[in-house]
Amino acid sequence: VKTAELTFTSDARYNPVQVVPITMNVMSGNQLDLKVYLEGPYNTGTGMMNTYLLSNGFLPLAQPFNPALPYYGNPTPFWLYAGSEAVAAVPAGVVDWVMVEIRDAANGGAATSATIEEQFAAFLMEDGSIKDLDGTSFPVFTTNIDFGLFAVIYQRNHASVMNAAPIADAGGGMYAYDFTTAAGQAYLGGQTMLAAGVYGMYGGEGNGDEQINTPDKVDVWAPEAGSSGYRGGDFNLDGQANSQDKVDVWSPNAGQSSQVPN
Repeated sequence: VKTAELTFTSDARYNPVQVVPITMNVMSGNQLDLKVYLEGPYNTGTGMMNTYLLSNGFLPLAQPFNPALPYYGNPTPFWLYAGSEAVAAVPAGVVDWVMVEIRDAANGGAATSATIEEQFAAFLMEDGSIKDLDGTSFPVFTTNIDFGLFAVIYQRNHASVMNAAPIADAGGGMYAYDFTTAAGQAYLGGQTMLAAGVYGMYGGEGNGDEQINTPDKVDVWAPEAGSSGYRGGDFNLDGQANSQDKVDVWSPNAGQSSQVPN
């Protein structure tokens, strides 16, 4: 949001008026209203995601998608991003950071990495909404969409998703999409069922290669088992890397992968 000051004047010989400064907010860009769930922290009892990383003080103040490489042995994580997003304090209700990628293509199959127009880091909230760094406003992107808007959502230890069909402008530059209502809301059905009629991103993808496989267990989870903090092997995002992450999240999903075209 940009602030602009408009001052109205008149030639006093014709229509004398008082000079009054008026300040108004002008939205620069389009707003993105997305909803998505992560399998790991999803709580079937509340229908929301747990915020244990926040309550334990483990969430970093700066976006985490630009780590030292290689990342658990992977020199090129798909979500690698050098943005400067950071906060003085993480807002209430945050589950984790996500990175959102704007692609412009006529259909999902054409929405490859060659169509990337913009990227930004944002916060995933406990209700599944993605918010800007203040934790309340929608993220804003400046790209003009020529064909169709596809939004890819990355998180550090879940397989990424992309909308199945282009997101339409609902009016006034607002683009809204809910991934959670059906597996098919994600391109090629790349989600898992969390509860009856509720879907989310597959957990257990720890090294950023978009495959849930043995390296996620051996190279990510195993070295961190028994430790706490902001850990790649903490697949359920409770602040602890332990057997629950392997048994409840990684093991059922082994063999799954992101369906986002690259």
